[in-house]
Amino acid sequence: MHQHFIKPTIGHLRISQISSMHFEKIVSSILQKGQTKASVNKVIQHFKAVFNHAFSNDYISRNPSRNFKQLKIDVKEMDHLSQEEIDRLLSYTNQKYVGDDRWKHVLYLTLFLTGARLGEVLGLEWHRIQFATNSILIGQFWCAVSNKLVFTTKGKKDRVVPLN
Repeated sequence: MHQHFIKPTIGHLRISQISSMHFEKIVSSILQKGQTKASVNKVIQHFKAVFNHAFSNDYISRNPSRNFKQLKIDVKEMDHLSQEEIDRLLSYTNQKYVGDDRWKHVLYLTLFLTGARLGEVLGLEWHRIQFATNSILIGQFWCAVSNKLVFTTKGKKDRVVPLN
């Protein structure tokens, strides 16, 4: 973003010479190149942080980012699989994964039947599956980044998920 949009527009200017007009030009050029509003908002956030710091430390006498607002992002409705699509996928995995690969079908089945996150299902341990009450206690997840079990969940609360 800096190399393609910011530097060509304001790279030659002193911080005191930058105005809100320059922000508008940068935002416009980012959007014209097909970047998302979320990407533009990250640039705006950085600008606001830099100029708020410069203004509060008396490096500049006016803050050109003060009235500059982030772009409104349209909230997209989540796209879910239909029951027919889930049935087709599970039927496919049931036929495809046999023997040593059977765990792959069971993984898909568990994900669909519980609604748990992938890391939560990968972090399941047998003692957390309560067959007597047809439930699973979700209280940890497998972190692919650190490649280890993390003993909490995204919401920081254990939860009980019913088994179908």
